[in-house]
Amino acid sequence: MRSLGSTVGFSGLSKRHGMPVASFLVVVVLCLFALPAQAQYDGGAGTANDPYLIRTPEQFNRIGASSGDWNKHFKLVADIDLSGNPPDVYHIIGTETTQSFSGVFDGNDHTISNFTLNSTRPWYTGLFGCVSGQIKKLGLIKPKVFSQGSSVGSLAGYLDSGTITGCYAKGADVSGDDYIGGLVGWSTGRIFNCYSTGKASGDWYIGGLVGFIADSTVRHVYLHDENLMIPLIVAWPGGSRQHPVIEAQVRSIDIVPTVLDLLGIQPEPEVEGASLAALMSHGQEDRRRPASSYVPSSNYGMSLRVGNRAKLILNNAAWAPVAGDTEYYRSDLDPTESQNLLAAPEASRTSRTVA
Repeated sequence: MRSLGSTVGFSGLSKRHGMPVASFLVVVVLCLFALPAQAQYDGGAGTANDPYLIRTPEQFNRIGASSGDWNKHFKLVADIDLSGNPPDVYHIIGTETTQSFSGVFDGNDHTISNFTLNSTRPWYTGLFGCVSGQIKKLGLIKPKVFSQGSSVGSLAGYLDSGTITGCYAKGADVSGDDYIGGLVGWSTGRIFNCYSTGKASGDWYIGGLVGFIADSTVRHVYLHDENLMIPLIVAWPGGSRQHPVIEAQVRSIDIVPTVLDLLGIQPEPEVEGASLAALMSHGQEDRRRPASSYVPSSNYGMSLRVGNRAKLILNNAAWAPVAGDTEYYRSDLDPTESQNLLAAPEASRTSRTVA
């Protein structure tokens, strides 16, 4: 039986292979410290067909610490809770316009919860700092970002000609100096089907979704039910004290006629809308109340909602790639508006009726 020393040798040459021990030790050291990128994440190669997989908070935070991977593809494979991450040590992903995140981050319909960041950076602060690539299908739950600088958002501080699709922030709390948004601080990119709830505060250019938009496209985010459908709570002297819930579509333009009706005042002919008094008293009515919403901008459009049944969204963007885009949803069958049925014959008939 040979001893370990006689087989490998700790000085001189190995008696079995004649290989210098020093060379053997260098090989071991290199193997230990030159870890492949896959070892930092949960698998994958960082390509479009084989993205890096992110499963834990530690793996997510490594993205920001690995600027060489900011042009790669990532996919979130589990919900992540960042509540254990200190608010002043998070590694922001994409820090400058010359060193932005230019890859693709696919949230895969997962969420990142309790992201908290306190920063003294002068600009580009958020889960992602500067984004020239793509972020999609990612939800943020209760993100809290405090910055002493500009271009601050819960998801991205600055969207630099990049794209954000199907993302949201719920219960966001974002504050900074200027260009402050609940989801994105400053955008020169494209934002589709996103929303944000919570609060944003600062000195200049503050927005619930985007703080400042320049040469950008923000399409339809204000025209989906998740932003339009809010409860109307009404109480009046002599009204019912049983607090009934009436499942009916009403409109903001119906408020003034309702108040006038309850006061016994006949509205002037130019007053739009219709009284809700009968609906509130009986819980139902025979009339239909089609509701429309319009955002007056060259990059937005309008939507028409017929009861709780159908929703048509028309985009009037002057920007050619999205000009005339149309979406049609069955509100009764698809309340989250996730499946565009534009190709359905019913959508064509509705489009012609609206036109």
